[in-house]
Amino acid sequence: MSLNIKEVIFNFEKQFDPFQYQVDGYSVWPVFRFTVAEWLKISEGNFNKRARVASNKVQRWMNRLAAVPGTLRRLYRAVSLKDQVDILCLTSTDRLRDYVGDSYKNCYFDFFYPPIENMLSFYEITKYRERLKPDQLYIDDKLLPLAVFFARPDFKKSKTVVNELLSALNTFLSGTNCEISKQKWDAIWSRHIAQRLYFKWLLGQLNPSLLLVECAYGKEGAIMAAKSLNIPVWELQHGIIYDGHMAYTYAQEVIDNQYVLPFPDKVLTFGEYFSSLLPKLNYCQREDAVAIGLPRIEFYRRTLFSNKVTQKQSPLKVLISSQWIIVNQLSVFLKQVLPLPLEDILLTVKPHPLETCEHIERYSNLGNKVKIADPSASFYELLSDTHIHCSVFSTTLFESVGLGVPTVILNLEESGNAFCLHEKNAAVIINTPGEFQELIEKVKHKRSFYNQWVEQTNKSKAVFWAKDPAKNFHQLLSTQLGEGNCVTGF
Repeated sequence: MSLNIKEVIFNFEKQFDPFQYQVDGYSVWPVFRFTVAEWLKISEGNFNKRARVASNKVQRWMNRLAAVPGTLRRLYRAVSLKDQVDILCLTSTDRLRDYVGDSYKNCYFDFFYPPIENMLSFYEITKYRERLKPDQLYIDDKLLPLAVFFARPDFKKSKTVVNELLSALNTFLSGTNCEISKQKWDAIWSRHIAQRLYFKWLLGQLNPSLLLVECAYGKEGAIMAAKSLNIPVWELQHGIIYDGHMAYTYAQEVIDNQYVLPFPDKVLTFGEYFSSLLPKLNYCQREDAVAIGLPRIEFYRRTLFSNKVTQKQSPLKVLISSQWIIVNQLSVFLKQVLPLPLEDILLTVKPHPLETCEHIERYSNLGNKVKIADPSASFYELLSDTHIHCSVFSTTLFESVGLGVPTVILNLEESGNAFCLHEKNAAVIINTPGEFQELIEKVKHKRSFYNQWVEQTNKSKAVFWAKDPAKNFHQLLSTQLGEGNCVTGF
């Protein structure tokens, strides 16, 4: 039986009070907390490790040095235009997933209409770096390794406190399969200190009215830098939030002790369900969780899904969204499904964009009954030509509901994180390959059942997805921060 990660983390916090370890007046435990929870899951053997791209260390540093002149030019230009920057958006090149028009759009920030014209993007350069437009003004994290060097004095000064926290954690974990190495620990803290130093300088130069992030955890350094300069920080929801998500779930005692935590000032959620949930998880006050929706969903609802027909011809098309962390479980489930007498059905697996060739190979080995989509293919284009969408606990489950596609939760490890969809009559739960077969046969032979399923999905989606996200966001900006400069010209 797998560990209850929430229970493990809460027990550690109850016994050792890791929030007491502070640097510059704020608790440092949240910097490590989500990653520790992820390590615990992986150490149990039920989840895959994060994909890491192997690279030559010397070549990596040569590439970094070669990128410095261009980075400095963009940084100089951005600082010279600081009077035109109201919002600094902290994001990643991994978010450049949607090819629309003649370029790739950031899936969280580029679908606002009217656009956020007074925003400057700061990109963490990871995958898909080549998708940034050559003429686009952006700044990036290529100078972060240099910031690591300059942050060494702060790193050494805080080393004792951070090491004490690691010692307490490893004492608690003694006897388990998970022991956190000092090398991993130091790497996280070094990056955090460097990020805080870099952003304190950058935000001081740009002086924006707002720091906007699409995922707060992992960006605590930037958040603390903004708070030290009295710049508000808003987080735009990027994935599922659930009880037990260790970036958002805290015990009441933590709040009661009034520790200073590196959290955003507001969370802009997909819908009312998440805005109501966050205060219960002790992550924020109710008034600071604002349901605005997601412009990306609205864009595809108006385009690809505006005339989606439910009465489709054969074969019955089933799309299965994968995730890097559950490749083993999902591939085993599909292997059990395939021998069943499923006729006139097309199964397509959509790998996550960050999954490796090794991950995808597990699906390829299932044979020609399963089609493997290109990981970089548009999920929405695939979904628009699909009768049923299945996944385990991916955000795509919520997205397919939001777009009116009948949705199935495959009850594998941690699928309970998406069970709220079933509780609100927005999705079906499948426990076994046999149940999967029964559902498929029912859809194939009872068209009225399928049409009622579509109707129910569309009725239930409102609680998870707010309408008019761009309007909601701009209204929030005008009421909370003032009208701003709204300057174009980047």
